[in-house]
Amino acid sequence: MRILFSATPAYGHVLPLAPLMQAAVAAGHAVALTTSAGVRDQVGPELAAEVEWLAAGAMPMEFSQDAARRTGADPFHPSPELIGEIFGRFARGPRRRRDARARPHVGSRPGRVRSLRRHRPDGRR
Repeated sequence: MRILFSATPAYGHVLPLAPLMQAAVAAGHAVALTTSAGVRDQVGPELAAEVEWLAAGAMPMEFSQDAARRTGADPFHPSPELIGEIFGRFARGPRRRRDARARPHVGSRPGRVRSLRRHRPDGRR
């Protein structure tokens, strides 16, 4: 089976997936992880060598600053509006025409779609 894991590029999001990815590799599955390339040096050594790395999106500071520019909020003191913009956009992609030019982050649809097309996990519909 081909399994694709996706995570926000932060230790607390990627590292809990490491044992699951290791178990899948040990069971003979082809495993890939899609997240920002910016965390590879830090978390890569914790992952099974067989895990394929599919870089997609920006680091948290980058997509937080992007959302802050759109909302006028302070990324170091996030408001509910800023959090909604970050995670809402994560789920739905750009919502306004001008947002379509914003830099995509880890949850961006183009990054996820590229990862899906490249790894072609089983069960994809």
